[in-house]
Amino acid sequence: MDSKKIDSILNLANKNNPINIEDNNLRPILGYLRDDVKAIKLYDGQVLLTEIGKDIIKKGGWDKYQNDLKTNKLTRYQLIYLSFFILFGLFGVYKVFQPSVSVSDFENLKSDFDSLNSRLYSIEKMKVKPRILRSNDTLKSE
Repeated sequence: MDSKKIDSILNLANKNNPINIEDNNLRPILGYLRDDVKAIKLYDGQVLLTEIGKDIIKKGGWDKYQNDLKTNKLTRYQLIYLSFFILFGLFGVYKVFQPSVSVSDFENLKSDFDSLNSRLYSIEKMKVKPRILRSNDTLKSE
């Protein structure tokens, strides 16, 4: 949409000057301002400004109003979410570079585990004895 035409229509409506709403050139702009932006109301053939239309004029025109809309203002929920996201992200990065167990302690624990595991395996190997079948076994299930 042409910002100059939009500004001129809003200024005319602000000053209560008559606007020809039947003009085919203005119809798409008037429809856009009425239906999409909700900056004007059509009442008995007159163009009346809404609060949004008054805000557009107060801000200095259509282009400045659009620039203000484009700036991303975060809601309270988004700010809380973003702050927790950054906080826990920084904590995760800290834990990667500063782990709670040092590498040397980890290596010592790993070697202790391997030695104990090998001892356990050797003890289990010594414990296993083959079963001897006895001929007078009374608990045979045949």
